Amino acid sequence: MAVDKDKVDPIGNATIASPGGGPTVFFATQWQKLIALAQTARTAAENALAAVAAANASETRIDALEQRNINTVGGIQGGGNLTADRTLSLVNTGVVAGTYGSATQVAQITVGLDGRLTNATNVTITGGGGGGGPWWFAPPTLASLPTVVNDGPATGVVAADDTDAGLLIRALVSADGHSYARLAAAPAAPYTVTCKVHAVTRLDGHYTAAGIVLREAGTGRKVLWGWASNDFAMARRNQNAAGGTDIFLQKTSGVNMSTDGSWLRLLVAANYDVTIQISPEGKQWYTVASVTAATGGWTALDQAGVGIFCRVNPGLETLAAFEHYTAA
Repeated sequence: MAVDKDKVDPIGNATIASPGGGPTVFFATQWQKLIALAQTARTAAENALAAVAAANASETRIDALEQRNINTVGGIQGGGNLTADRTLSLVNTGVVAGTYGSATQVAQITVGLDGRLTNATNVTITGGGGGGGPWWFAPPTLASLPTVVNDGPATGVVAADDTDAGLLIRALVSADGHSYARLAAAPAAPYTVTCKVHAVTRLDGHYTAAGIVLREAGTGRKVLWGWASNDFAMARRNQNAAGGTDIFLQKTSGVNMSTDGSWLRLLVAANYDVTIQISPEGKQWYTVASVTAATGGWTALDQAGVGIFCRVNPGLETLAAFEHYTAA
């Protein structure tokens, strides 16, 4: 059966009339199949173009991101642009990991501007039985007063540092002029030496005392200012194994001293004249005596420290605890 091409509609259907005036029949031809294939190809192309456009947009976004940088501040490291993976971490401050502080130490820390610890150390608690003592607890140490001068000599000497009580010294100063001292180089004159001391001494007329010692290294001449109890204090000059001379001696009379008059101070002038003072609490000072360099016979007092000494022949052991010492 031949199909007239003029009977084919635009979408490929052919209209053929049946012989004898029968019903009209529509036939799908190869044109319809071709059109369907073309539509499929068109859809695929459109989808491909959309995918390429999406890929291009994604690539554009990636390019834009790669131009961005992660900048680090405040102790953070590992930044950079986004062309590669970046791992951020904290810069090591040098603080050693661990536990700080104990029954005898307290942590001392330094905090940076970013709030991080930049340093941490343990500091030993001193004074008051390990509980951080009073304002004045600043004892000398054997290391800070390394020079030993033992005139006489004193015997049975024991000297030790104690974190609770201060520098402890005990010795038998058994004759007039005997003394035991721990010294260091004195500051340039004028200077002041201050100490707080508690002592067990003899007061029956054969006096012993504990306190400040100044010395001229070249000649061995000394000034000693010592405290024995709530009613006795003694200052001596030129104290050595051959004896010494009183500057100030007070027992039950004279200066009305505090019951805790264990604060002593020597003021050394530029010409090495010496003023002798005492205080009940380390704040208020009372001058009890003075001695000139000419009277003492020294031209310089270039060593300073602490010690124990005696007058007459007590034959008694003296114990002292030095709780505070400054020379400046």
